[in-house]
Amino acid sequence: MTYIPLSIKYRPETFNDIVGQQTIINTLKRSLISKRITYAYLFSGNHGIGKTTIARILAKNITCQNNINAQACNKCKSCINISNSKALDIIEIDGASNTSIDDIRLIKDNIKYAPNYTKFKIFIIDEVHMLSINAFNALLKMLEEPPKYIKFIFATTAIHKIPLTVISRCQHYHFKQINFKHIKHQLYKISKQEGINISNNGLSNISLASHGSMRNAINFLDQIISFSGKHPSIQNILQILGLSSDIYIKHLLYSLITRNIKKTLLIFHNIYMNGIDIISLLERISIKIRNLYVKFYINNYKVSHTTYNLKDLLYILTTTINTINAIMTSNNQKLIFELYIFKIIDRPKIYNIIDIKNAITRIELLTHKTSYNHNSKENYISIKSILIKLKNDICKQNNIKYKLNNLKPYFNKNKYTNTFLEKIIKIFSNDINNLQAFKNNENN
Repeated sequence: MTYIPLSIKYRPETFNDIVGQQTIINTLKRSLISKRITYAYLFSGNHGIGKTTIARILAKNITCQNNINAQACNKCKSCINISNSKALDIIEIDGASNTSIDDIRLIKDNIKYAPNYTKFKIFIIDEVHMLSINAFNALLKMLEEPPKYIKFIFATTAIHKIPLTVISRCQHYHFKQINFKHIKHQLYKISKQEGINISNNGLSNISLASHGSMRNAINFLDQIISFSGKHPSIQNILQILGLSSDIYIKHLLYSLITRNIKKTLLIFHNIYMNGIDIISLLERISIKIRNLYVKFYINNYKVSHTTYNLKDLLYILTTTINTINAIMTSNNQKLIFELYIFKIIDRPKIYNIIDIKNAITRIELLTHKTSYNHNSKENYISIKSILIKLKNDICKQNNIKYKLNNLKPYFNKNKYTNTFLEKIIKIFSNDINNLQAFKNNENN
């Protein structure tokens, strides 16, 4: 018996079988029930999310002889022929390989003739954005005054390449990426019907790697079954998907944030030698950083007792996304990733304005509440301890360290009067004003 791929075997045949495009399905079903069927539909969105499948189901419902409440019978001659891709009145055209004006002229010649055995003749043009300008102009003329029995259904992954004059003459539906949970549930149903024993973690990794595409997810599952049989392990799944384990991601991310260059390069070497896809690795890093950023922002989230600066995390996230774009156009992905590591490790240190303000507040309180005596030993110890505490708390930036080092002579020659404390407060206050101005400029 000929093997049928899972993506073909489990391709939806009715609107009720569609996963993840409920708003579009409901709209199309209501238009069918109320017989408000327009002459041209345009389906746009990423690949593998149901555009062509829904186009075929819509065509089947339009031509079905026993359609009840927007449910094709799948038993009449029209439905059977469409399911078997033998319908004479449903003409599917690949826009990627039929791009010239001559190909569109064939359609123009074809629409002169009435349907063979149904009420409508339907043209489904996939990847319609691949048509030439002249072909679009010829198509536009047909869209202006089509015969009553002609319907067009266009599908595209690049809506911006289609002329606005064509879009304005179509009923446009934009397909969204399919939800992670919907993909995972569909994979679970298919696995159960096929007798595949796959873990919940395995299904999650497949769903994540599909990037919202149901076709990608089912093809991944098919490939994993071919590689591992009916009992795939999580290691087999990660190997097929080209993904690294969460443990690797966690250690790599922590070493990046803590600027541990030796550990970072060692982890990356192990990941690279295992054949992990670098783009997938960066995408997972960006997701982890994004989640860490959100947790830190909302709950002042801490990792290993170290609170990370929001701007620090934002810098790493932005650099990660820019590196993904650079790797896509590079022939040396390993070198680009290593440059990414060096850039993250050597990233500029960012002030934590809140900590600086709190330290200044402590010094100001000490200044106002303490009665300073030039010859007071307690005063000397108190001021010195608060300055040491200040240094331990916030003086991790090179320029502030430099300023404090320049002030060392004051520790030896002065009696730590209010004047000296005011000078220190002024230095840090200027830093805060400069940082706040920089922050405002960034926000603007």
